[in-house]
Amino acid sequence: MGIYPKLRALFDAVLAEGPEFALSRERRVALAALGGGAQSDNITPPELGAYVTKVAHHAYQVTDAQVSALRDNGLTEAEIYEATVITAVGAGWSRMEAVRRALAAAPTPLGKGAVTR
Repeated sequence: MGIYPKLRALFDAVLAEGPEFALSRERRVALAALGGGAQSDNITPPELGAYVTKVAHHAYQVTDAQVSALRDNGLTEAEIYEATVITAVGAGWSRMEAVRRALAAAPTPLGKGAVTR
């Protein structure tokens, strides 16, 4: 089994239904999309939108103060953790898909059919 099915299973798992999640499925889908480049305008509270945008694009810049601000706005540790993981997985998935498209469009031998899954 190649890496693609394993990564797809990970991506699907963070978007699955289940009582074990602190965030709703709808919110997790929005965060995964944000990791892939969507806008954070409708993510509430606004501090969460700013935080996950940073996670998606500049994760190394996240500070303890930003995480504290999320807690101060009523988010639980579980919600903050899930938002972080889901956004990071969405960002990674988006980047992997961009590479797959680039390789598929490349001249042979790497292109056309070289990356199928």
